[in-house]
Amino acid sequence: MNQNEIRRMISQIDDEKLAASEKMAVKTKFPMWQRALAAAILFAIVLVTGLLTVPNLIRPSTTSQPTTPQESQPTTSINQITPETTTQATRPIPRWEEQAVHEKFTGDAFIDGIQYQCAVQEIDASVVKEKLGDFVLTGYDYYASQQHAINASWYALDGIDPACVVAVQYADYEGFYSFYNADYPFETLGDLIDKLDLKNRLVFNNSFQHTVWLDEDKENYWFRWDYYRLPDTAIIWDRLLSERDVPNSSDTSNKELGWEMMSISIDYPPSGQSNIGLTLFENGYLATNILGTLKVFKIGNERITAFIDYVTANGDLYDSMGGDSGTPFETTIASTAIASGDDPLETVTEHTSEAYSPVTESTTTPATTVSVSG
Repeated sequence: MNQNEIRRMISQIDDEKLAASEKMAVKTKFPMWQRALAAAILFAIVLVTGLLTVPNLIRPSTTSQPTTPQESQPTTSINQITPETTTQATRPIPRWEEQAVHEKFTGDAFIDGIQYQCAVQEIDASVVKEKLGDFVLTGYDYYASQQHAINASWYALDGIDPACVVAVQYADYEGFYSFYNADYPFETLGDLIDKLDLKNRLVFNNSFQHTVWLDEDKENYWFRWDYYRLPDTAIIWDRLLSERDVPNSSDTSNKELGWEMMSISIDYPPSGQSNIGLTLFENGYLATNILGTLKVFKIGNERITAFIDYVTANGDLYDSMGGDSGTPFETTIASTAIASGDDPLETVTEHTSEAYSPVTESTTTPATTVSVSG
């Protein structure tokens, strides 16, 4: 199983369950920002454990040639420490003939020496521009232990640097699908905005999750989450994203970031990503997981404090969770299970708490914020 397929399976987690998980915090002694980013941390746990346990998931160098997946059973037992409330939930990988073409062929996406990740998400054909070339994609049938290949073409997207995101069309099939370069080294905040055409493509979901500390000693983990919506989300550009020359500091450690103060739910349709985040930290950092990897920009404590004050003063408080709001913090993390016999399995998440009804129309569920590696 290659890394693209792991990412694809993670992206298929049910949105309603994800929405429920985003209103809960993990009751463990991790640093606070990790507890507040439970959903995104779960994604990281699944991805990392998969990389450690399945040898053929190791990503080849971008200068190497595409490799052939190992012809072996897809999964083995993964030992994972989880809270006492953890439940197990598994779902069989669909058989080859049951999958759509963009689900089958996601591997070896090397284009001009760059390895792209398949978003398994169709793109609006109106934003697809000129054809840039042809290449071959692979897919693997784990039931039959057989590798397949298909010809494909890649295209530029309107206003977006093809070194970051491209559209792919499979030979003899209609439709275009998103492939993105998770490792593109954006130099500055302005570089990120321009090359991804964020001014025209980024969607603010009008959900602001504010962490309110109820004890001065944050190590006690006594807090609640307040959820706000604003009359106009365009203010985010002026208040948070206007310092274009701020360098990308993605190697910033957890300690340097400090505690998570507010997260903002965003979508980036060109990469097929929804309910990801812009997250504000107490030490002046703004972070985002657009294109699946961390980008960090130190915009300053003054800007972050002023923005949070603006949201709490002018926003509509529509929900609270935890702390003195009367709702307990409880969550579970689904563990992976052993694949046996003729039914390969993939990891899915299940939560014991009841799901709440997501906000509709102009408001959305709380943000799935970024996960940060130390």
